[in-house]
Amino acid sequence: MLTRIEQRLKNESPFAHTLMLTLCNGYSGYLPDDDAYQQISYEIATSHVKRGCAESGIIDGLMDMMDQE
Repeated sequence: MLTRIEQRLKNESPFAHTLMLTLCNGYSGYLPDDDAYQQISYEIATSHVKRGCAESGIIDGLMDMMDQE
């Protein structure tokens, strides 16, 4: 996962301290943020997700969980 996704999560989090932990070397490979698709790189070329899927899916899903009581 590229760091802009974590930065966006921290910015949108309702909590004073938010930390994103991820699993490395898993099947999903790189999860690029939306802006990363503007440049062709190894991370983009080997990603299994389409532009617009990883960043919004991760952030929206985690924000929904944070909103639950």
